[in-house]
Amino acid sequence: MTTGFATQLWLAERKCALETTLAYCHAKNSAEPPKSYVISAGLEPDSFCGLFPTWTYYDNVAKLHIQDGRKPGEQILVQEVLSQMEDINQSTYGYDELKRRPLPEGINILCLESYLDDEEFEKVFAMNREEFCSLPTWKQKLIKQDKELF
Repeated sequence: MTTGFATQLWLAERKCALETTLAYCHAKNSAEPPKSYVISAGLEPDSFCGLFPTWTYYDNVAKLHIQDGRKPGEQILVQEVLSQMEDINQSTYGYDELKRRPLPEGINILCLESYLDDEEFEKVFAMNREEFCSLPTWKQKLIKQDKELF
């Protein structure tokens, strides 16, 4: 199970990378900064791939992002992703929200169960967090898959 600290570190690194991107664009042209986008690995638009002499497509990576609700060629403005991340301060989400794709920006897909409040956690898993955490990792993964939280 991923700890809350690991999740916060992951979010902080992602936010820092996005803010650095905006700062670079602003430094390049402060009067009219170029737009910057977040794209999903495996679903890169042709306009992006065309910037490189060779490009290798990885269907397995693309399938994962499509399962997450992303679309081929999809480009999301960095500013939009950052504003969605500001909303991540909401520390709990409902079970149905966590099963829906795409997930809210900034959600760590490896520990979706950690976003459930205690009451809903017990309702979904039929055990409390302590009992769940005491299970072997392989068993936790099987249960999360069964509950569509993986």
